[in-house]
Amino acid sequence: MLGNEIVTKLFGSINPVGQVVRVDGRPKLVVGILEQQPQLFGQSQDNYMVMPITTGKVCLGKGREVSYHGYVL
Repeated sequence: MLGNEIVTKLFGSINPVGQVVRVDGRPKLVVGILEQQPQLFGQSQDNYMVMPITTGKVCLGKGREVSYHGYVL
């Protein structure tokens, strides 16, 4: 699932659901869009993606930090 800022940057006005994005060179299917969040201290809260933690560990490899909430592109 992708945050709104990523959707806008990568797809513009195209619906990203069903499209493929690459994470560290690996194709991942977009299954949804996260609800737009208000800015916090002037910072966007929509520039992240969510994936299962096991998938994230495979994409990022050993020794890289893993978040319980997703991965920032």
